[in-house]
Amino acid sequence: MDLHGLQVKEARQVLNGLLDLYADTKVKFLRVITGAGKHSMGGKAKLRPEVEDLLRNRQLDYQLVGDGAFLVYLR
Repeated sequence: MDLHGLQVKEARQVLNGLLDLYADTKVKFLRVITGAGKHSMGGKAKLRPEVEDLLRNRQLDYQLVGDGAFLVYLR
């Protein structure tokens, strides 16, 4: 799922919805693209820390892939 370019609130809604959708399926992982934040105001990433916080709160295992993506392991 490419969240790059979305506002933080929109990205959280989209990701929560997608995680709920795949919660009881045979899908084992999901790649979530946030971008590195290079085009954010001040050059500081906004989506990446929010997505990481959301994944932690949902107690999902994940791996950071490069500067702007996550590999999320679904249960």
